[in-house]
Amino acid sequence: MPLFHCMLFGLGVLLLAAALIIGITLSNTTPSSNAEEMSFFAKNNAAMAKMMVGMKIKPSGDVDRDFVAMMVPHHQGAIDMAKAELSYGHNEKLRAIAQEIIVTQQEDIATMRLALVDIPTSSSQFTSQDEGPFFAKNNVAMAKMMVGMKIKPSGDVDRDFVAMMVPHHQGAIDMAKAELMYGHDEPLRGLAQEIIATQQQEIVAMQLDERG
Repeated sequence: MPLFHCMLFGLGVLLLAAALIIGITLSNTTPSSNAEEMSFFAKNNAAMAKMMVGMKIKPSGDVDRDFVAMMVPHHQGAIDMAKAELSYGHNEKLRAIAQEIIVTQQEDIATMRLALVDIPTSSSQFTSQDEGPFFAKNNVAMAKMMVGMKIKPSGDVDRDFVAMMVPHHQGAIDMAKAELMYGHDEPLRGLAQEIIATQQQEIVAMQLDERG
């Protein structure tokens, strides 16, 4: 797909994200009598705003580089959300998962950045043509994630954490699937598979621990 069309997909991601982040902020700042919960939401809103700014990229001509450029700030968003849970959450099992998220995703970020060193700076025409569908998949993933994260305060920080982190994790899973469909760098494709497996397991664990 021509670079112009790729840039339109990127612009679509940006405009959609901007509209949805406003929706999340408005929904997640519904008045609550719980000051701790409101502080939790304030940190999460800041994390999402920072994440979307970081994901505002121009197509590089290489799907693998685009994947890293978007997944790194997405991972950082999860890390910041997990830190908010550690600051305000009380469920020890969920706090342990938050610690795991921080460690695992910091390691993923380091791995992705290291993988970039071995990717050729000049991409093939084949790789460039994959960018359009790749950005389209990510556009859908981010739209779905943002809608899922538009929650009202439940009165319980731990429940709020799960309600927001589950769609955020699903967003990462969908982004990783797009890399598997269109990416070519084997180390990054391997990492994408790990992201899918790890975050699917964490979704199940969070949902179980929330009920327990």
